[in-house]
Amino acid sequence: MIEKINLREFVAKQIRLLRLKSGMTQEYLAEKADLGFNYIYRLENKQLNVKLETIEKIIQALRSEEHTSELQ
Repeated sequence: MIEKINLREFVAKQIRLLRLKSGMTQEYLAEKADLGFNYIYRLENKQLNVKLETIEKIIQALRSEEHTSELQ
């Protein structure tokens, strides 16, 4: 049987992992992505659904850091 994927949990874990890998705080990522700190916190803690447009903003903010060459 195929394991059911919880997309909200997967996205939350990946964003947190990439943020930590890049050495960013939640506050800094929120600022770079033009989002509120509380939004990043709630997203990483699987407390809200996120739009694809917002995921794109977060990825762009993560890519803007020097330490994220593996994202490109």
